[in-house]
Amino acid sequence: MSWRPFDLHPEYPPEGIERAELIARYGSEHTAQLARMFDAAGLPHADTIERVPNTKKALKLGERARDLGRFGKLHPRLFHAYWAEARDIGDDDVLVGLAGEAGITEEDGRSAFADTELDERVTQWTQAALELGAGGVPAWLVDERLLVPGAQPHDVFERVMEKLGHEPVTIP
Repeated sequence: MSWRPFDLHPEYPPEGIERAELIARYGSEHTAQLARMFDAAGLPHADTIERVPNTKKALKLGERARDLGRFGKLHPRLFHAYWAEARDIGDDDVLVGLAGEAGITEEDGRSAFADTELDERVTQWTQAALELGAGGVPAWLVDERLLVPGAQPHDVFERVMEKLGHEPVTIP
């Protein structure tokens, strides 16, 4: 599996938006639905996320980490910091701290934020995903042939793999 950047909300201001704005947009049930999905999957989640970040800097930092061979350390840390710890992954200092935990120097982390090549890379991957039909995250491109949008139950992926001619995999 290969993770690629997808800028879900490039329209968000650099400081992000208040959670209340999302609730006004999607309704209060949206937060409850997310909590149920996390609980069903056995994943930790914070109930106190007040600000939804603009994730462009986090995506660029992820690409810098990829270039440095540290993506596998940084990427799950970013997810956990936001979803389980309610940390603002749009904040430079938070991001640099998380990068440090993944073995990335402060200089490498901070330089990623202004790197126009990384900006272009994120934009290109986002555009490629949109052209394939992705409209949100997660989105799964299986065998470069079939797009599975959104968080789906396990049986959806079993059917996709079967359709594409793959043998079933037993997960312990």
